[in-house]
Amino acid sequence: MIVVGTGTATQPGVSGSSNSNFAGVRGSNTATGNGVTGFAESGSGVSGESKTGPGVSGLGKGNFAGVRGESTGTGNGVSGFAKAGIGVSGSTRSGDGVRGESAGNGAGVRGVST
Repeated sequence: MIVVGTGTATQPGVSGSSNSNFAGVRGSNTATGNGVTGFAESGSGVSGESKTGPGVSGLGKGNFAGVRGESTGTGNGVSGFAKAGIGVSGSTRSGDGVRGESAGNGAGVRGVST
C-alpha cells in the first residue's frame, strides 16, 4: 500500500494512531533506503514526544549507531537539553560510554560548568 498525503496549515499530510502496542505510523524499506524520512523547510524534520518513554528511540544493529546526527552547517550534529538531569549521557557494557574526536583544533570532548 502507498499512502500519500498533503497537509494544510492546521492538519498533517499523513497521520496515524494506535490504541494498542503497535506503532501509529510505521515505515519500512527492505532495500537500502530509509524506512521513514522527514523534511521541514523550518522546524524539525522528525519529531517525537512521549509521556512515559523516550521521545525518539533508535536501535542500531551490527556496527551502526542507534541514533546519529550530522550538521552540514555550524550547528551540532547531536545535542541534548534537560531541565533537570543530564543533557547528553552515554553508557556501555564494553567500550567508551562517551567518545569524542576532533580532526581540527577543537577538543574531542569538552565540558563547561557555570
